[in-house]
Amino acid sequence: TITAKGADIYSYDEDDMVEDPNLAVRLSHWGINMLKMEKSDRSMADLEIELNQKFGEASMIEEANSKLQPVHGPGYTGMRNLGNSCYLNSVMQVLFTLKDFQEKYYKNSDFYFDKAKDPANDFNAQTAKLAHGLLSGVYSKEIPANVDASLQAPSVIRPQMFRLLIGRNHADFGTKQQQDAAEFLQYYLEQVHNHCKKDPTPDPTFDPSTCFQFELEERIHYPET
Repeated sequence: TITAKGADIYSYDEDDMVEDPNLAVRLSHWGINMLKMEKSDRSMADLEIELNQKFGEASMIEEANSKLQPVHGPGYTGMRNLGNSCYLNSVMQVLFTLKDFQEKYYKNSDFYFDKAKDPANDFNAQTAKLAHGLLSGVYSKEIPANVDASLQAPSVIRPQMFRLLIGRNHADFGTKQQQDAAEFLQYYLEQVHNHCKKDPTPDPTFDPSTCFQFELEERIHYPET
């Protein structure tokens, strides 16, 4: 924006903002009278102030510079990022906050462990193993009061075997590239549904993926004349 007091000028050669004492003369060459110009947009100073304010808000949300006490116990175990596996981690952590998935795989984990003839390649066993890791609290212990929590490794598990199994024979999830969480959620729910139909289970009628099902009804309404 240009005003009678000046304008923001960026020099590509210097890669920085600069001042031009002859700016009025240069603009007049193009028929621009600086003295008649009024502010029409935010200046760089305005943008910097806004950015600093947003940064301050983010720090407040993240509780930056606050001494936080780590939580521990059942349900407070995280998942290690194995290299672009955040899409998988986020989906599985959210799913196991749902009662249906907890009852299916965590409460029945011993059943799936006993039934698995090849645990490394058994979908239910690997899912139950992940559920146990996230929900049991075995991997989320209390940090002693005399130990600096900031120096301790976070309570996390490495879902390496689960990732290898769920991504096997899939063009996208079998790679270590970034993927879409929504697509993975849909794919995983399909796997849950398929295995509920064909694998041994304590309750053959219980399918946790059905908690995401819904009915869509379309109507055409003609108002009375």
